[in-house]
Amino acid sequence: MIRSVLQRALFWKVGLPVLLVLLGFGALIMLPAIIAGGSKPEQAEATTSVDGLSDAVPAEYREILLRAGNICEEITPALLAAQIEAESGWSTEATSPVGAAGIAQFMPETWKGHGKDGDDDGKADIRNPIDAIWSQGNYMCQLKTGVEAITT
Repeated sequence: MIRSVLQRALFWKVGLPVLLVLLGFGALIMLPAIIAGGSKPEQAEATTSVDGLSDAVPAEYREILLRAGNICEEITPALLAAQIEAESGWSTEATSPVGAAGIAQFMPETWKGHGKDGDDDGKADIRNPIDAIWSQGNYMCQLKTGVEAITT
């Protein structure tokens, strides 16, 4: 009985968070494929440019996506762009019903710990798309590293 209780407690304390991180990371990796396969027939097909980003990516965000998408090998500019397209549709004013804010849809509590100053203006602003995309790339790489540590 005690063994069973300890096993359940260990699962809830360690196993469940690990499972949730792995599922979340897997969903993010699949996001570009989901978006690419989910285009509407009336939309023109987006092409990919030399930098690997779709021509549907707004020009003002290409440079920061390339920078943030090269922090670590697995988190690419195209992955970050697909995530932004799905989360906010490139709207810097997007706010979800649960409080996620900005172009990268960070929750305020997550932003407190992971928000970064991407444009070197001295502050990390959740509504500043450069800060948000830079933070998104860093945070995704941090999650990848955490998942690798757990699974190896």
